[in-house]
Amino acid sequence: MPAGDPNGMHDKGYCTLSRTFSTSMYIIAIAWLYVVLLIAVADSSVVGGILTFVFGGLAPLALFLWLVGTPARRRGRRQAGPTDAGEDDRRS
Repeated sequence: MPAGDPNGMHDKGYCTLSRTFSTSMYIIAIAWLYVVLLIAVADSSVVGGILTFVFGGLAPLALFLWLVGTPARRRGRRQAGPTDAGEDDRRS
C-alpha cells in the first residue's frame, strides 16, 4: 500500500474491502432498511407491516443495489478475460 494511501485504495479507484460498493453505500442501505423497519413496526396490522417492509424496503433496495452494482459486475467480467469454453471445440 502506498504511503499516501491511508484508506487502502488502489490506483484503479476501488476499495480493497469491496469491489462492488463503497462502505458508505452499505451504511445508506442499512439506514434505509432501519427506517422502513420502524415504519413497518408502527403499522396497525402484522400483514400490513410485513408488506410495508417487503415492498417499501427490501424490493426497492434490492433493485437499487442491483442497478448500481451493474458497472462493477461488467468491469469484473472484463478484467476476468474471455472464457475458455469454446477453445477446445476449435482445436479439434
